[in-house]
Amino acid sequence: MVPMMGDRRATLLLLMILCVALVAFPNVGTVKAEEGNIYIREDGTVEGTDKILRDGNLYTFTSDIYGPIVVEKDDVVIDGAGYTLQGNGSGYGIELTRRSHVTIRNMVITKFDTGIHAFASRNNNISANYIVYNEGNGISLDSGVNTLFGNTITNNGGNGVLLYFSNYNIIRGNNITENTRGLDIYGSYYNSMSGNSVANNSMVGLWFFGSYSNYLLGNNITDNQVSIDFQMDSSSNRIYYNNFVNNEVHFDDTSVNFWDNGTVGNYWSDYTGIDWDGDGIGNTPYIINEDNKDNYPMTEPVGALMAPVTIFNAGTWEEKKYNVNVVSNSTVSEFSFDPEATLIRFNVMGEIGAAGFCNVTLPKDLLNAEDSWTVLVDGDSVTPTVNEDADNTYLYFIYPHSTKTIEIIGTTAIPEFPSWPLLPLFLVATFAVIVVRKRLVG
Repeated sequence: MVPMMGDRRATLLLLMILCVALVAFPNVGTVKAEEGNIYIREDGTVEGTDKILRDGNLYTFTSDIYGPIVVEKDDVVIDGAGYTLQGNGSGYGIELTRRSHVTIRNMVITKFDTGIHAFASRNNNISANYIVYNEGNGISLDSGVNTLFGNTITNNGGNGVLLYFSNYNIIRGNNITENTRGLDIYGSYYNSMSGNSVANNSMVGLWFFGSYSNYLLGNNITDNQVSIDFQMDSSSNRIYYNNFVNNEVHFDDTSVNFWDNGTVGNYWSDYTGIDWDGDGIGNTPYIINEDNKDNYPMTEPVGALMAPVTIFNAGTWEEKKYNVNVVSNSTVSEFSFDPEATLIRFNVMGEIGAAGFCNVTLPKDLLNAEDSWTVLVDGDSVTPTVNEDADNTYLYFIYPHSTKTIEIIGTTAIPEFPSWPLLPLFLVATFAVIVVRKRLVG
């Protein structure tokens, strides 16, 4: 049957309307969730999306992505290029399981249960991300020896950062705000948290549960319901050079911790003591409870007195990572450690004529001195103030500013090579000597 003219015109009109709609609204229908998980496979291939561009080991977003990413390959960089990874309120945004040397950077991660989760993963770097509005945690680590740097972690329903039985991680320079808990440190030790802003978290800024020997240095902890809560014998944590401002409660439970390093403690906004000699350190302790006190509370916020702590990686021996912390009002650079010479060296730079200082934290297993330390500033000897505890030595010294080289010399240092590889070499050498001698005798 031949269509009537009116029908043809109606059909033509409908087609024209559809064409106009497609031109006017070209993106309708293109924003949708990828089907299932997205994978970066062990062989390097990407499955589940066409919005990740691979260039060798660099994986770059080319658009917003809707769905979780599972990383199955080591030694990769995942660069969000400013795009968003979005979920549906459940699961992990990016999941690392037994992965190493993975970098996750430059992306927004939102609307998952947890933004990034790492399990049994080491030597990974999570940096410059915006992790927001996840139902549970912003970042959760059940892993050791990872670095979280320069992230904004805010408005997540649970913890900003969760460390769960996680050791030797570095959490530095992050903005952790308006979560339920800022940082939750559970069953974890020897983690370093420095230069972070932990603010406006509704329950607590930092919560420690059965965690010990962690470092909390140079952080701004402000306007949280509770600044720090220690539970289940969370002791021997070292807490100094921090600003505690407008927190309702500073301490809870009966754990015993170190609140100063023997020369400098923390700034407390409700400290009412007096600084008799005008050196910026109060002459009466700040009492937290009967077992905890800051013996050297600062009378001005840290930012008014000194630069945040800089953490240098001195090396790894027998799978243990050693850091040297330097707090200074100078710019500190060119750090090096020479075990054979029992020497640490770095450069400092500041405004000519101003007074400079360094307060250096040295692990005793890394570098130690039997009787006295030698500290040289451009080759000239200076006398440091020395304090110590069971694990670390703290050296404080001053100098006139300009550009200078600092050398710290001890008497004993960690072996340049770990001891365990030497035993097989010794056995092989011994066996070779026996074989040669038998041949000579024969």
